[in-house]
Amino acid sequence: MWTSNFSYMVLGLSAVVYICATPTEASQLDEARSAFEIGEYHDAFQPLQAMANHGDPEAAFWTGVMWHKGLGTPQNYQTAVKYYRKGATLGNVDAQNNLGLMYRDGAGVKTNQVKALAWFKTAQISGSRIALRNGEALSEKMSSKNISLSLLLSQKYYQKAKRQITLQAVETPNHKNLYLASTSSTSKVSEQKTTFFTSPVEHIENGHYMVQLGVFGNLKGISKIEQKAAQNNISIYKEKLPGKEQALYRLRVGPFKTLSLAQTSGIHLTSLLGLKTLIVKGP
Repeated sequence: MWTSNFSYMVLGLSAVVYICATPTEASQLDEARSAFEIGEYHDAFQPLQAMANHGDPEAAFWTGVMWHKGLGTPQNYQTAVKYYRKGATLGNVDAQNNLGLMYRDGAGVKTNQVKALAWFKTAQISGSRIALRNGEALSEKMSSKNISLSLLLSQKYYQKAKRQITLQAVETPNHKNLYLASTSSTSKVSEQKTTFFTSPVEHIENGHYMVQLGVFGNLKGISKIEQKAAQNNISIYKEKLPGKEQALYRLRVGPFKTLSLAQTSGIHLTSLLGLKTLIVKGP
């Protein structure tokens, strides 16, 4: 039986910017959420759903919760999925996590582990630790092929959310930036952002995972990769391969204690460096 890791509050820091509300709308959101938190669900429901329908990602998340749990409105999983998806595609990490739960459990949608893990990974990229736990638990029940499909799909979800946020920012230039990259939202948050990249080590222990960037012989090309990585605070472990007429170097990042962290870092590295990555076990 699944243990439900259900998001009511933001548990991680967002890596994207939400452009979602004017100061007046922000006040309305606070009031509606306060009503929710003290159990006045009927007072919270209508304003939250109205704001969600106007494109507020956090309001979409809370509206999804209310339809999901039958709070202030009759329970309806299909409608909950609709609002979770609306919030998820606008970058709300809690909506992304809960949409993953719906796909995992077959609530309001057909059960789909690939899509479930993809949404967990999308939320994990933005720092959600609860999505990290959900993803790790689900990954244990999936094949390597399906995990790979989920990782590719999560990249699409993440990029689509970024495009939607950018489009919304252009269309509503007078709106206030309520959620800034690497800052907390008005909900309760963790003070520590998830860190995916670790410093290079002299010895890589067995069982640890590395993200391999490739094997290269062109020192100038290697230097460019290292410089670009350094600009993004990424340390690269460079290893000269023995027994080759031409000097070849293997570039890796890590180590990571879990496969899930390595896979998520691989997504970041592919996006940042433009390289096709491979997850390998140390040493």
